[in-house]
Amino acid sequence: MTSPRRKATVPAQYADIDTMVITDDPITSRTATGGDKYSPLFDKMKVGQAVKCHPKDAPKVAGAMRKWVKDHRPGAMVRAVRRYPKDNMGRVWLLAPAKGK
Repeated sequence: MTSPRRKATVPAQYADIDTMVITDDPITSRTATGGDKYSPLFDKMKVGQAVKCHPKDAPKVAGAMRKWVKDHRPGAMVRAVRRYPKDNMGRVWLLAPAKGK
């Protein structure tokens, strides 16, 4: 049994070759890092504090904090909610390591 083919909903968009330029730039690491935009905020946090953010941003902030924790506070835990009952804003907490770890 084959599934029906899906129709394109948006026409294909191709890169504009006229704007491309050939260069002799040296190779860099896999991804060019623009820096960690959350690091200055996370560096100011104490264990038990939370970042208050827009509900749609809570998962992104939590993911960034988990990555940051690995490098800056190994063992610390991160917990997040999209809507905190008090004001329906997102929260991302930096918590102490779990007992026994």
